[in-house]
Amino acid sequence: MKENTATLYDERYEFPTLVDTTRNVWPQIRPAEILVSVITGLCSLILCLFVYFLHREYSWVIYKSVHGSSKTRMRYLFYEIFLVLIKLLFYFLLGFIIQYNLVFIHFEEPEYTLTMLLIPVAFIVMLLGIWVVQHERTIGVVAIIICYLGLLAYLISRIIILFRAGTAGLDMMLFFAFMSVVLTSGTILCTIVCIKNFDRGFIVINNSKNGHAQESYSVPTGYSLTEPPRSFSRPSSRLTLD
Repeated sequence: MKENTATLYDERYEFPTLVDTTRNVWPQIRPAEILVSVITGLCSLILCLFVYFLHREYSWVIYKSVHGSSKTRMRYLFYEIFLVLIKLLFYFLLGFIIQYNLVFIHFEEPEYTLTMLLIPVAFIVMLLGIWVVQHERTIGVVAIIICYLGLLAYLISRIIILFRAGTAGLDMMLFFAFMSVVLTSGTILCTIVCIKNFDRGFIVINNSKNGHAQESYSVPTGYSLTEPPRSFSRPSSRLTLD
Protein backbone atom coordinates (compact mmCIF):
# COMPACT_ATOMS: atom_id res chain seq x y z
CA MET A 1 0.00 0.00 0.00
CA LYS A 2 2.86 2.37 0.74
CA GLU A 3 4.46 1.65 -2.64
CA ASN A 4 1.18 2.13 -4.49
CA THR A 5 0.54 5.43 -2.69
CA ALA A 6 3.96 6.77 -3.70
CA THR A 7 3.52 5.54 -7.29
CA LEU A 8 0.12 7.20 -7.70
CA TYR A 9 1.65 10.46 -6.52
CA ASP A 10 4.48 10.28 -9.05
CA GLU A 11 2.40 9.12 -12.04
CA ARG A 12 -0.85 11.00 -12.48
CA TYR A 13 -1.24 10.22 -16.21
CA GLU A 14 -1.03 13.96 -17.09
CA PHE A 15 -4.43 14.65 -15.54
CA PRO A 16 -5.00 17.58 -13.16
CA THR A 17 -4.94 16.56 -9.53
CA LEU A 18 -7.06 17.72 -6.60
CA VAL A 19 -4.44 17.03 -3.90
CA ASP A 20 -1.15 18.57 -2.90
CA THR A 21 1.49 16.12 -4.15
CA THR A 22 4.21 17.72 -2.05
CA ARG A 23 2.55 16.49 1.13
CA ASN A 24 3.37 13.03 2.48
CA VAL A 25 0.01 11.50 3.46
CA TRP A 26 1.28 7.97 4.12
CA PRO A 27 1.96 8.52 7.87
CA GLN A 28 -1.67 9.65 8.23
CA ILE A 29 -3.34 6.84 6.29
CA ARG A 30 -1.05 4.03 7.52
CA PRO A 31 -2.99 3.39 10.81
CA ALA A 32 -6.24 3.09 8.90
CA GLU A 33 -4.71 0.69 6.35
CA ILE A 34 -3.31 -1.54 9.10
CA LEU A 35 -6.56 -1.45 11.08
CA VAL A 36 -8.65 -2.45 8.05
CA SER A 37 -6.39 -5.44 7.38
CA VAL A 38 -6.44 -6.58 11.03
CA ILE A 39 -10.23 -6.28 11.39
CA THR A 40 -10.81 -8.07 8.09
CA GLY A 41 -8.52 -10.93 9.14
CA LEU A 42 -10.15 -11.35 12.57
CA CYS A 43 -13.66 -11.28 11.11
CA SER A 44 -12.63 -13.89 8.56
CA LEU A 45 -11.44 -16.22 11.34
CA ILE A 46 -14.69 -15.75 13.24
CA LEU A 47 -16.68 -16.44 10.08
CA CYS A 48 -14.75 -19.70 9.58
CA LEU A 49 -15.87 -20.84 13.04
CA PHE A 50 -19.53 -20.03 12.38
CA VAL A 51 -19.42 -21.63 8.93
CA TYR A 52 -18.08 -24.85 10.48
CA PHE A 53 -21.04 -25.15 12.86
CA LEU A 54 -23.52 -24.18 10.12
CA HIS A 55 -22.08 -26.88 7.89
CA ARG A 56 -22.60 -29.46 10.64
CA GLU A 57 -26.26 -28.49 10.88
CA TYR A 58 -27.07 -28.35 7.18
CA SER A 59 -25.00 -31.38 6.18
CA TRP A 60 -27.46 -33.56 8.14
CA VAL A 61 -30.42 -31.85 6.46
CA ILE A 62 -28.89 -32.48 3.02
CA TYR A 63 -28.11 -36.09 4.00
CA LYS A 64 -31.76 -36.70 4.85
CA SER A 65 -32.80 -35.09 1.58
CA VAL A 66 -30.66 -37.42 -0.56
CA HIS A 67 -31.64 -40.46 1.58
CA GLY A 68 -28.00 -41.45 2.02
CA SER A 69 -27.32 -41.92 -1.70
CA SER A 70 -23.67 -41.22 -2.48
CA LYS A 71 -24.38 -40.58 -6.18
CA THR A 72 -27.11 -38.05 -5.42
CA ARG A 73 -24.90 -36.41 -2.81
CA MET A 74 -22.11 -36.04 -5.39
CA ARG A 75 -24.51 -34.42 -7.86
CA TYR A 76 -25.61 -31.96 -5.21
CA LEU A 77 -21.96 -31.30 -4.30
CA PHE A 78 -21.29 -29.99 -7.81
CA TYR A 79 -24.22 -27.61 -7.38
CA GLU A 80 -22.72 -26.35 -4.12
CA ILE A 81 -19.34 -25.85 -5.82
CA PHE A 82 -21.13 -23.93 -8.58
CA LEU A 83 -22.67 -21.58 -6.00
CA VAL A 84 -19.28 -20.92 -4.39
CA LEU A 85 -17.49 -20.33 -7.70
CA ILE A 86 -20.09 -17.98 -9.14
CA LYS A 87 -20.06 -15.80 -6.01
CA LEU A 88 -16.26 -15.71 -5.78
CA LEU A 89 -16.13 -14.84 -9.47
CA PHE A 90 -18.31 -11.77 -8.92
CA TYR A 91 -16.02 -10.59 -6.10
CA PHE A 92 -12.79 -10.88 -8.11
CA LEU A 93 -14.42 -9.47 -11.25
CA LEU A 94 -15.67 -6.48 -9.26
CA GLY A 95 -12.18 -5.87 -7.86
CA PHE A 96 -10.59 -6.11 -11.29
CA ILE A 97 -13.07 -3.75 -12.98
CA ILE A 98 -12.67 -1.07 -10.30
CA GLN A 99 -8.87 -1.22 -10.46
CA TYR A 100 -8.81 -1.37 -14.25
CA ASN A 101 -11.13 1.62 -14.59
CA LEU A 102 -9.54 3.87 -11.98
CA VAL A 103 -5.88 3.10 -12.62
CA PHE A 104 -5.57 2.11 -16.28
CA ILE A 105 -8.54 3.67 -18.11
CA HIS A 106 -8.63 6.62 -15.69
CA PHE A 107 -12.09 7.98 -16.63
CA GLU A 108 -11.52 7.92 -20.39
CA GLU A 109 -14.87 7.71 -22.18
CA PRO A 110 -16.63 5.72 -23.52
CA GLU A 111 -14.57 2.76 -22.26
CA TYR A 112 -14.90 3.83 -18.62
CA THR A 113 -18.73 3.80 -18.70
CA LEU A 114 -18.94 0.61 -20.74
CA THR A 115 -16.60 -1.20 -18.37
CA MET A 116 -18.53 -0.01 -15.31
CA LEU A 117 -21.71 -1.41 -16.87
CA LEU A 118 -20.16 -4.87 -16.53
CA ILE A 119 -20.75 -4.74 -12.77
CA PRO A 120 -24.61 -4.68 -12.80
CA VAL A 121 -24.65 -7.02 -15.80
CA ALA A 122 -22.42 -9.51 -13.98
CA PHE A 123 -24.62 -9.30 -10.88
CA ILE A 124 -27.77 -9.98 -12.90
CA VAL A 125 -26.11 -12.88 -14.73
CA MET A 126 -25.03 -14.34 -11.37
CA LEU A 127 -28.59 -14.25 -9.99
CA LEU A 128 -30.08 -15.62 -13.18
CA GLY A 129 -27.44 -18.36 -13.28
CA ILE A 130 -28.35 -19.54 -9.79
CA TRP A 131 -32.07 -19.43 -10.60
CA VAL A 132 -31.90 -21.35 -13.90
CA VAL A 133 -29.70 -24.07 -12.37
CA GLN A 134 -32.02 -24.46 -9.39
CA HIS A 135 -35.07 -24.78 -11.67
CA GLU A 136 -33.27 -26.85 -14.34
CA ARG A 137 -33.90 -24.48 -17.24
CA THR A 138 -31.55 -25.89 -19.89
CA ILE A 139 -31.94 -23.05 -22.40
CA GLY A 140 -31.29 -20.47 -19.69
CA VAL A 141 -28.21 -22.33 -18.48
CA VAL A 142 -26.83 -22.44 -22.03
CA ALA A 143 -27.35 -18.67 -22.28
CA ILE A 144 -25.46 -18.20 -19.00
CA ILE A 145 -22.57 -20.32 -20.32
CA ILE A 146 -22.40 -18.15 -23.45
CA CYS A 147 -22.25 -15.04 -21.25
CA TYR A 148 -19.35 -16.47 -19.24
CA LEU A 149 -17.52 -17.49 -22.43
CA GLY A 150 -17.79 -13.86 -23.54
CA LEU A 151 -16.50 -12.75 -20.14
CA LEU A 152 -13.59 -15.16 -20.47
CA ALA A 153 -12.64 -13.70 -23.85
CA TYR A 154 -12.89 -10.17 -22.42
CA LEU A 155 -10.64 -10.98 -19.44
CA ILE A 156 -7.99 -12.60 -21.64
CA SER A 157 -7.95 -9.54 -23.93
CA ARG A 158 -7.53 -7.22 -20.91
CA ILE A 159 -4.64 -9.33 -19.60
CA ILE A 160 -2.85 -9.05 -22.96
CA ILE A 161 -3.36 -5.27 -22.99
CA LEU A 162 -2.08 -4.89 -19.42
CA PHE A 163 1.05 -6.92 -20.14
CA ARG A 164 1.88 -4.56 -23.00
CA ALA A 165 1.04 -1.39 -21.07
CA GLY A 166 3.17 -1.80 -17.94
CA THR A 167 1.00 0.55 -15.89
CA ALA A 168 1.06 1.26 -12.15
CA GLY A 169 -0.53 -1.35 -9.90
CA LEU A 170 -0.04 -3.99 -12.60
CA ASP A 171 0.60 -6.90 -10.22
CA MET A 172 -2.67 -6.48 -8.32
CA MET A 173 -4.74 -5.99 -11.48
CA LEU A 174 -3.22 -9.09 -13.07
CA PHE A 175 -3.85 -11.09 -9.89
CA PHE A 176 -7.57 -10.22 -9.92
CA ALA A 177 -7.74 -10.78 -13.67
CA PHE A 178 -6.10 -14.23 -13.50
CA MET A 179 -8.30 -15.26 -10.58
CA SER A 180 -11.36 -14.15 -12.56
CA VAL A 181 -10.20 -16.26 -15.53
CA VAL A 182 -9.71 -19.33 -13.32
CA LEU A 183 -13.05 -18.88 -11.56
CA THR A 184 -14.87 -18.24 -14.84
CA SER A 185 -13.44 -21.46 -16.31
CA GLY A 186 -14.41 -23.39 -13.17
CA THR A 187 -17.91 -21.92 -13.21
CA ILE A 188 -18.39 -22.96 -16.84
CA LEU A 189 -17.25 -26.52 -16.12
CA CYS A 190 -19.47 -26.84 -13.03
CA THR A 191 -22.43 -25.44 -14.99
CA ILE A 192 -21.92 -28.10 -17.67
CA VAL A 193 -21.85 -30.81 -14.97
CA CYS A 194 -25.05 -29.39 -13.48
CA ILE A 195 -26.73 -29.64 -16.91
CA LYS A 196 -25.76 -33.32 -17.08
CA ASN A 197 -27.36 -33.83 -13.66
CA PHE A 198 -30.70 -32.32 -14.71
CA ASP A 199 -33.81 -34.55 -14.50
CA ARG A 200 -32.15 -36.73 -11.86
CA GLY A 201 -34.06 -35.57 -8.80
CA PHE A 202 -32.28 -32.27 -8.22
CA ILE A 203 -35.49 -30.24 -7.85
CA VAL A 204 -36.85 -32.85 -5.45
CA ILE A 205 -33.70 -32.53 -3.33
CA ASN A 206 -34.12 -28.76 -3.07
CA ASN A 207 -37.78 -29.04 -2.09
CA SER A 208 -37.02 -31.83 0.37
CA LYS A 209 -34.14 -29.87 1.88
CA ASN A 210 -36.38 -26.87 2.51
CA GLY A 211 -38.98 -29.16 4.04
CA HIS A 212 -36.48 -30.80 6.40
CA ALA A 213 -35.17 -27.38 7.42
CA GLN A 214 -38.67 -26.25 8.35
CA GLU A 215 -39.35 -29.47 10.26
CA SER A 216 -36.25 -28.85 12.39
CA TYR A 217 -37.88 -25.74 13.90
CA SER A 218 -41.50 -26.86 14.02
CA VAL A 219 -43.39 -28.14 17.08
CA PRO A 220 -45.36 -31.39 16.56
CA THR A 221 -49.14 -30.95 16.66
CA GLY A 222 -50.86 -32.19 19.79
CA TYR A 223 -47.90 -31.84 22.14
CA SER A 224 -47.57 -29.31 24.90
CA LEU A 225 -44.39 -27.40 25.58
CA THR A 226 -45.01 -27.43 29.33
CA GLU A 227 -46.36 -30.96 29.89
CA PRO A 228 -44.67 -34.11 28.61
CA PRO A 229 -46.77 -36.48 26.47
CA ARG A 230 -48.27 -39.50 28.20
CA SER A 231 -47.02 -42.07 25.74
CA PHE A 232 -44.64 -42.31 22.86
CA SER A 233 -45.01 -44.55 19.84
CA ARG A 234 -42.12 -46.06 17.94
CA PRO A 235 -41.54 -44.42 14.54
CA SER A 236 -43.08 -46.38 11.69
CA SER A 237 -40.00 -46.16 9.48
CA ARG A 238 -36.27 -46.33 10.04
CA LEU A 239 -33.41 -44.62 8.26
CA THR A 240 -31.90 -46.99 5.73
CA LEU A 241 -28.59 -46.57 3.90
CA ASP A 242 -28.06 -47.42 0.25
